[in-house]
Amino acid sequence: MLRFKPKAILPFLLATLLAFPVLATSFKLQTNTVILEAGKQDVTFNVANTGQTPMLLLTTLEDLPGDEAFADRVLINPPVTRVNADSTQYVTFTLRPGDPIDREYLLKVGFEGVGQPRANNISIPVRQEIGFLITPDNWVPSGTPWEALTLTRKSDTLILHNPSRQVVRLIPQVTLVKTGKTVGFGQPYLRPGERVTLPDIPIGAESQGLVLSPLSRYGYKLKDVTFWGQ
Repeated sequence: MLRFKPKAILPFLLATLLAFPVLATSFKLQTNTVILEAGKQDVTFNVANTGQTPMLLLTTLEDLPGDEAFADRVLINPPVTRVNADSTQYVTFTLRPGDPIDREYLLKVGFEGVGQPRANNISIPVRQEIGFLITPDNWVPSGTPWEALTLTRKSDTLILHNPSRQVVRLIPQVTLVKTGKTVGFGQPYLRPGERVTLPDIPIGAESQGLVLSPLSRYGYKLKDVTFWGQ
């Protein structure tokens, strides 16, 4: 068995990359988010191979931490497939039968492209992860879901709560209007019923205004809004 000392690994890798050209794998996704409507049962999503060589496309779906398991209810077809250069692959996501959905779910879908290796070349996999929304049947989403958010105070901490049935996507920070101080909360979404904490917020800051940066359902930044607490 070959063994490498830790200090020797980096020079070895650099020497390998210099000795063999690297083939870049690249692909383009249809949008920044996949949206599956429960009433339609499935959705088809396009992935285009923009590279110069064929690639192996692997598609996975994962639950986000802190939510009930839901990814297993979605069938991916095909989960693994070959995509030729300058070609588009259609990936279909199908919702399996189960209990009715009464709220939105947010998951994470990953697309990984592995280039076809050639003689004396190295192929480096490329992975992109985007949001995956599952919506209830007969659902009309709000265009301003952040308006449903509420603020409550506990000592020097504010609690931001989403009491609605819709996922609220936003940049994970707020800015205090009076001082310009920025406070982060670690995740770019609030799922239905979810709460996040904003620490070290002075008493009364919420009544003076907090600036939120909402994102669209497809993950694009929208105009900042000022949120007023009670």
